[in-house]
Amino acid sequence: MISLAVENGSRIFVGDLDGGEAYVDADWLSGVAAGPVPALLVRKSSLTSTWDGETLSLPASRPDEHVVAEALVHVAVAAAAEARSAQRPFVSGRGFVAEHARELLGALEAAEAPDLVVETRGDPDSLVDSTRRVADLGVVVLAGVPNVDPFRFDLYPDVHVRGLHVVALPLVLELVEGSTGAQRRRQPVHVRLGEPIADAHWYRITSG
Repeated sequence: MISLAVENGSRIFVGDLDGGEAYVDADWLSGVAAGPVPALLVRKSSLTSTWDGETLSLPASRPDEHVVAEALVHVAVAAAAEARSAQRPFVSGRGFVAEHARELLGALEAAEAPDLVVETRGDPDSLVDSTRRVADLGVVVLAGVPNVDPFRFDLYPDVHVRGLHVVALPLVLELVEGSTGAQRRRQPVHVRLGEPIADAHWYRITSG
C-alpha cells in the first residue's frame, strides 16, 4: 500500500513496496492531503492495481515502465473514444492519462462551455467541478480511479435538471501496443519513498 504524507512541509510517498515498485498518475493524488493513494504495483513480473486487485502479467520482452505506460494509454484511448463525437471536448487534470487523452482529442486546456468533459481525477470535488463546467445536455466521462470512500452527491441539480449524461469508464488493465512514444515523451519522475515529491505527470516510486 502506498500513502501520501506530509513531512517538513513537503509531500512524500510512504509505504512498503515489498521489493517492487509503484506507479502513480498525478491525477490520482487529487483531493488527497494525506492517506492511501491509488497505485499500480509491479511485483514478480505482474502489474496489480491497488483499487480493485486486478492483475496483469508483464511481458518479459519490454521494460516494466513501458508496459505501465501502455496500461495508462489504454485508459486514455478509451476516454478519447467516448469523446470523439464531441464538438468542444475538455480534458481535466494534468496527469499522464489526461495529457494523452488531450493529445488524442486535440482538446483545449480551457474550452468554453464544453459539450463533453473527460474527468481523470477521482475525488468528489473534481466530479462536481466537471458536472458544473460542462454545458447543459453535455456528457461527463469519468476516467479516473474510482473513489472507494462514500460521499454525498446530489444528482438532481447538477445532473438531472440540466440533462447531463455521465459515463463511467472501468479502469481495466490492458496494454496498447505501440505506445512507447507516449512513454518517451512523458517519462515518470523517479521518486524514492520518503523523498519530497516534485510536480510531474506521473511517478515511479521505489524504496531505494
